Amino acid sequence: MEKMNEIIIQAWIYGIVILSNSKFVELRKQYKIKARKMLSYFAKHNDIGYKFTQEGSVIPIHGINNYQFTLYYGNELTNEVLEEWDLVYSQGPFNLSIGSDNCFWVTQLNELEEWNDLKLKDVGYRFREVYNYKNELEKEKTAIRITYPEGKYEIRIIGLKRKHDEIIDSRINRNYGFFIELSSVSEFGESIDPTIVDFNFKEK
Repeated sequence: MEKMNEIIIQAWIYGIVILSNSKFVELRKQYKIKARKMLSYFAKHNDIGYKFTQEGSVIPIHGINNYQFTLYYGNELTNEVLEEWDLVYSQGPFNLSIGSDNCFWVTQLNELEEWNDLKLKDVGYRFREVYNYKNELEKEKTAIRITYPEGKYEIRIIGLKRKHDEIIDSRINRNYGFFIELSSVSEFGESIDPTIVDFNFKEK
């Protein structure tokens, strides 16, 4: 079995989000949305935000700590990953509709407040400059493009915790992650509203 697809992203303020940008753009046109600050827009228009989740454009993973999360994606976890991580919970199903751009994004949730389609054109990731725990300036990825075939997918979010803590510094926690399980479907079935799901890890 091939090595598991893996990315690392820092949650920031609100959490992280799985985004189908092509579907997001389509729905903005369909609902004639002019606003760019989409988090603020969804806060005022919960019904539209719900439709965006049900039609497969966004899956917010909210209410989580400001950690560096390791994310895996695919249709099943490998033994290599299972040797390193414990499965904490499974949430879903959710909907994801990948368009002709053959990709989806994992971004910091606050990227939706600064959303602009042009920012995601012809790039593999977005970043901002921050000071790390060594007080050195470095680039931190705020959005990561993931190549995946066009189609409709049922998504489950599996919460992961390392079997053995990885301690870099008191300010750096890399002990948690997620597996994005993608199952191809011909049509969307009944889906859970991700905005009411508790994704937080219950730390002792």
